[in-house]
Amino acid sequence: MNSIKKYIKILRLGEVFLMSGFPLIGTIFSFTEVSIESLLKICFFSFSTFLMFLSIYTLNSWCGYYYDIDNTRLSYMKNIRPGNLLILCIIFMFLSSALYLIISFKLFIMGIICIFLWLSYSFPKIGLKHVPLAGTILHFLAQIIHFQMGYSLFQNISIQSILISMYFSLLFSAGHLHHEIIDFEADKKACIKTGAVFFGKDKILKISSSLFFISAMYLFALYEWKVLQYVELIIFITAYIMQVITQIYLKINMYSEYKMYLKYRTLYRVYYLLAGLSCGLIKCILIL
Repeated sequence: MNSIKKYIKILRLGEVFLMSGFPLIGTIFSFTEVSIESLLKICFFSFSTFLMFLSIYTLNSWCGYYYDIDNTRLSYMKNIRPGNLLILCIIFMFLSSALYLIISFKLFIMGIICIFLWLSYSFPKIGLKHVPLAGTILHFLAQIIHFQMGYSLFQNISIQSILISMYFSLLFSAGHLHHEIIDFEADKKACIKTGAVFFGKDKILKISSSLFFISAMYLFALYEWKVLQYVELIIFITAYIMQVITQIYLKINMYSEYKMYLKYRTLYRVYYLLAGLSCGLIKCILIL
């Protein structure tokens, strides 16, 4: 039992599960019928995507192993050897790529591109993680691809799908900046020049909050352009309002405690996860 808990932590399965939702939400905006075939296809895609993010997270852990073991939040990484992380990464990468290839060649290519993008982010010393704001730009671009992977499951990639994906890319980028604030002390100690280390927590918190706000305003633009429906607008705007209320209630600022940043991140992730699930459920009901 303790061994299972150890690997759940080491593989960061909770974060992997949440990350897998970003490509999956693309399917919510693309599927047009509820059938056994479509549901099985989504399940197969979800499992493949889960494996892809397992490979990305183990790759990230391998690349940053000697930084992570000095990070209080990730100190449990001492329980595994870096070589084992690399082996797991290769296994997960091979399995996810093989499963994507079964679904479509397009998915296979996009999966490979995602893995190389995240390698360029995580690579020790020269990765984009070490360049202020470059990692955030990469998160923005990567999320566009993540969304298109899910969207392409049932429909062809289009201008509309790219416009919608940019909303989730803004959320993803804002969340990444908040993540940098969480790891500020550990990154500073390791001399990793993230945006938070280079510009300071205060500026990065302002940029992160601004990106969340811009994403909410962008929703209204998508609705005006008839890219989003009214119900989708309301659901995701509600998630943003809940996030703002939470930020005010928890008094999130540059002086906030480490645990408070974590709590805030957990809560806003839940809000957007529930928003995505609600959209999927409503769409299923309307189709039926």
